[in-house]
Amino acid sequence: MFVVQRGRRHALAFYAGEDICKVPVSGRVTVKNGPALRMAALHGLVVVLQPAILMDADVCAGRLVQLFPEYELPSRPMHVVFLPDRYRSPKLRSFIDFVTARFADS
Repeated sequence: MFVVQRGRRHALAFYAGEDICKVPVSGRVTVKNGPALRMAALHGLVVVLQPAILMDADVCAGRLVQLFPEYELPSRPMHVVFLPDRYRSPKLRSFIDFVTARFADS
């Protein structure tokens, strides 16, 4: 998520192989709500950093444009946490299998 906090400067880092492009950003607004960020972007008010799955429909429809498509963002680890002695019901096992398959590194 793209967050600019009042009075603070941030830099976004984009990666293309071994190349790193750091873009400094600053602003006077803090937004921590995905739908609000999307609406602001659709109205041309902000540049957002959101997961592609949330923006794909708008990009495909031409309402938004992806910036720097040749660069990637750093990945974030995801953990599935449950008690080790807990019985793994078919529902839990199915969820773990789904999350692992869906978000595994390609």
